[in-house]
Amino acid sequence: MVTGALAAMLVSTGITFAQLEPIATNAWFMQSYVPAARRVEDVYTHLSMRAGVESIQGSGIHRSRHVRFVAFGGRSRIDTMTSSDGECIGTMIAADEEGVIIRRRQSHRLRGVRRIEATSSGQVLEQMRLVMQLPFAPWSFRQSSIRDLFLAGDARVYQVTVDTDTPDGRVCIVDWGFVNDGCLGRTGRFRFAMDRSWVLLEAESQLDSMNWTGICCRYGDEKMGDVPMIASADLWFRNRGGRRIFRTFQRKSFTPVTTPPDVFNPMIEQVVAELSACQENNPPWQKCAAAGVVGMSLIVAIYVPFCWRRRGPG
Repeated sequence: MVTGALAAMLVSTGITFAQLEPIATNAWFMQSYVPAARRVEDVYTHLSMRAGVESIQGSGIHRSRHVRFVAFGGRSRIDTMTSSDGECIGTMIAADEEGVIIRRRQSHRLRGVRRIEATSSGQVLEQMRLVMQLPFAPWSFRQSSIRDLFLAGDARVYQVTVDTDTPDGRVCIVDWGFVNDGCLGRTGRFRFAMDRSWVLLEAESQLDSMNWTGICCRYGDEKMGDVPMIASADLWFRNRGGRRIFRTFQRKSFTPVTTPPDVFNPMIEQVVAELSACQENNPPWQKCAAAGVVGMSLIVAIYVPFCWRRRGPG
């Protein structure tokens, strides 16, 4: 039996697209990937990033948006703006256990809040990964980090190969499948850049017997520490008719975030949004009353917990 140490030695010697013994290579992959992925995730969850997002519909119509992302210490925020005038049309905040999604009207004649949804931070993060893939793509796929996907036992690796003859240096190719009642179900594939902090290059996942979805990631020369910064990504769908890109992301700028910005309070954003909605839909005298009620609610929500903390229990 080939041991994990021998598998690592074979990979380091530069075997081209070498398929090694599954048990040994699975162990080697997890030992190599998990700590590297933690470092990548830490970098991408402490930065701000601006990007352009283009959705391509079946009829060939393109819809463009600008997205601003900021994250620090497990808290994240995304603001989506129109590409024409930069008007904010949506905000998502995930902070600790709380989250909020605020959707605004896109009409030029009607600007204001259309929907406010208070929910868990986990559900907001799932929506964030659909809206703005770039800060999540190097270390996650769909609604989960790749590391947790395997550590939690939701998926199982059944083949690991290494290609040393690529423009990205050594590339680790992992074939995997979802686990259902102990058996492999829908399958997928990841490609990682081993010499670039194990960032994700490509991912694909089976939806059913005829349909697949995936992402292709490209990185520039910029780095934070030793972690490369993602430059662009394409989301694609494939069936019998071939592969079609339906959404593209292009990074505009990025900045490391070293101190927590004051932009992660879901309650304050929700109150402000509700106040905006009241002012938009009600006559003047009701606007004043609504402003007073919402403002008092904000004061109570902030001041009462503060007093309780100062007084202590009892």
